[in-house]
Amino acid sequence: MIPESRKMEFSRAIEIIKNNNCGILSTSSLDAIPYGCAINYFFIQEDNAIYFHTKRVGTKMDNIKNNPKVSLFILENSKIIPDRFITHYESVIVKGKASVITDEKLMREKLIQLCNKLAPNSIDRREEVIEKYIKAVCICKIDIDEITGKKNEDY
Repeated sequence: MIPESRKMEFSRAIEIIKNNNCGILSTSSLDAIPYGCAINYFFIQEDNAIYFHTKRVGTKMDNIKNNPKVSLFILENSKIIPDRFITHYESVIVKGKASVITDEKLMREKLIQLCNKLAPNSIDRREEVIEKYIKAVCICKIDIDEITGKKNEDY
């Protein structure tokens, strides 16, 4: 349970999700072995979903196929206060169920949205890059079940 002094307003948690594009995705194998890795993502609030791209094969994809429950950790404004032996931070944890988008038209649409978020000034090469990698990558969707935010401002 998060202490009252560390709870974050829901609106601030949403703002942190929107303002960032990188987080640590945690999955679990069938044997309950945890696995965490960094992902780039974008958030569509109207869908109540987070989308990310990944290779079609690997530990992350195996875990998602076998156990779609995931969490995404996003950290913002982390600052160590050495003379006080504390860290100030804001963090958000998103819990949900991941699925793989298989429809190529929808996948292209989501790749465009991802490119717009991560490389907004590279529109002239966007289609070329998508075409080059479309068969090697996939887009996953996290349907959000829960969002919690935590902070330590300690002032």
